[in-house]
Amino acid sequence: MFVLIVAIIKRRHLYLFFVTCFYTTKDYFFRYTNAKCIGQKITFVAYIGVVFLPFFNQSLIAQKKEIEYDHQQWIQYHQDIQLTKKWLWSSDIGYRWRDGFGQPTKYVIRTGFGYYIYPKVRLSGGIAYLGKYTSGVVQETELRPHQQITYKHLIGNIKVNQRIRIEQRFFTSLIDDMMNENKVHFRFRYFVMLDVFSIQFSKSHFFEKLSFLVGDEVFVNIGKEDNYTMFDQNRFMISPTLYIDRNFSVSVTWNSQFAHVQLSKYNNRHTNVIWVQVKYKVNLIN
Repeated sequence: MFVLIVAIIKRRHLYLFFVTCFYTTKDYFFRYTNAKCIGQKITFVAYIGVVFLPFFNQSLIAQKKEIEYDHQQWIQYHQDIQLTKKWLWSSDIGYRWRDGFGQPTKYVIRTGFGYYIYPKVRLSGGIAYLGKYTSGVVQETELRPHQQITYKHLIGNIKVNQRIRIEQRFFTSLIDDMMNENKVHFRFRYFVMLDVFSIQFSKSHFFEKLSFLVGDEVFVNIGKEDNYTMFDQNRFMISPTLYIDRNFSVSVTWNSQFAHVQLSKYNNRHTNVIWVQVKYKVNLIN
């Protein structure tokens, strides 16, 4: 909460995300009062605002600025290893293309460890290594440490997954196989995903199901030294997810991504992404 309060003081545009998280913490209060149902309704309305308001904001920005349109294809493999009841090792690897897998754009390798301070609340830290392609060649790499807090809970029958992440981004431009320029930027990310409804395939194996998820993630550049604009990008996601069992799932996500573009004749880029995600969990405590 402290991080978001500071963000409001410096960046008043973040007030909506602060209000949303604030209402979510009311669950702890409503759990012990008769006003719980009212609180859940208020929280749900706030989430609808977070999920859909950025989508409408994109349309408003699009009316004022020139936009470059793009189509990309992403694949990602994500693995969680439950080491103990408290500790989790999480890793993922991804690759991205545009123009029907014709041109590579980026690769991502990430790993980190998480610790459950409560059954539904996890603190995590990790690091990622990324490579950005230009004309089929990696021209820039990025080392990206991060710290985050994740909170999973219910609003009625709807499962909600929230995440706040702070990233430190260390860029290295590669020119003629030489390290040319080092840049450091800080970025704030707020992610929320709602599991709206599910279709069960088996009464005896309740983990075998098809879930329909809707979510949004906003990226904001922070820090006085950052030469980028405050707004970095926003992702609006619709993600049907097939759960084969309790440990294995496959998602085919439509990601409508609106991003500010540096060093381009366009101010912004709207990218339609088809994003295939495979997730696998390993439990070492059983």
